[in-house]
Amino acid sequence: MRVLILGRDESTYVTNIYDSIRRRLAREFPRNVYLYGRGYVDEKNYTQYVPDIIEEYGDFDVVFVMDLRDKEGKFSKEPWTGLNEITASKILYRTDIHNCWNVYKKYLIKNNFSAIISPYPESYQEGVYGKHLGLPESIKYIWLPHCVDDIFYSYNEDKVFDVTMLGFFLRSPYLKFWYMFQGFYKYLFNGQMDMITFLFLQDLRRVPSMIFKDDYPLRTYIDKNLKNRCDIKYFTKKHPGHSLGLDYSKKDFTTAKYLVGENYVRAICASKIFLSSSSRFKIPLQKTFQGMACGTCTFVDEPIGAKDLGFEDGYNLVYVDKKNVLDKVSYYLRNEEERETIAKNGLETVRKYHTISLRVRQFINTLEEYI
Repeated sequence: MRVLILGRDESTYVTNIYDSIRRRLAREFPRNVYLYGRGYVDEKNYTQYVPDIIEEYGDFDVVFVMDLRDKEGKFSKEPWTGLNEITASKILYRTDIHNCWNVYKKYLIKNNFSAIISPYPESYQEGVYGKHLGLPESIKYIWLPHCVDDIFYSYNEDKVFDVTMLGFFLRSPYLKFWYMFQGFYKYLFNGQMDMITFLFLQDLRRVPSMIFKDDYPLRTYIDKNLKNRCDIKYFTKKHPGHSLGLDYSKKDFTTAKYLVGENYVRAICASKIFLSSSSRFKIPLQKTFQGMACGTCTFVDEPIGAKDLGFEDGYNLVYVDKKNVLDKVSYYLRNEEERETIAKNGLETVRKYHTISLRVRQFINTLEEYI
């Protein structure tokens, strides 16, 4: 089986599990998996017309599209063209289906894709888009959960923090409006698309909630209630987003502006409790797997598909909500033995079900199924 993966080299961004999976596939199956996209090939002969790629590199059994971005890394309705002219099976990978889904759906149907792979259960969007996300039955939806890279393991760090929370959240209800305004500016004034097109790409009925709703309400609530507590050593850092050129080697993670790579992992390991979130969409985000993989007792509001992931409240993680999170923080800080048992079980669960090696094998099996 020969696989062509279309995407961008994202190794210069913050720790990126998707880039790690691509590179692991190419390393483990060097004669069968070919990476094509910006950063992977010489840009002198770069093309986004897929039949030309196939003509140069030979026939492929599967063409796997990682994202809808053009050569410059900008979102595009037609980043890879000519897909409807080839006979290979086509599969698309998509994380946040709630963003720009209309564009992805049209792309899938127009180019006769066989399947779409996502790290989130399909049911989390059924209330918005209907059963099977409005796709024809010929396009299968495949749930391939998140996993953790090899960098995530239990470092031998002193537990200098009681509670750590990393990631994006709103310290002010007006911040999201500002972020959305910046997004409009980027798309409109950099010439990517006009305002009407942008609104339709984002799905008009979703625009108000995108602007005015907090995507991570639990994180915002926790930060508000812990940042001024003198009895709890609370640690948090800004989310780096997709910043380039960040220092991965900086050893003092307490003073680093952003936490990426090893610094990010060490910060989690240095905490007694790591607070994750399933967002307002109630989906199993990467941070839950990462906290468990670091051998730190991980708190999260229960996501959709938790049982299928092997998550069990009080056994390998702790489920919380706004009503009980502060009480549970106090309880587990007092009960070290119980907290450490949960942390150990969480680490074992991730090692058993959610490593990158296991996910790569599942990915290959999935591709073979749709040839």
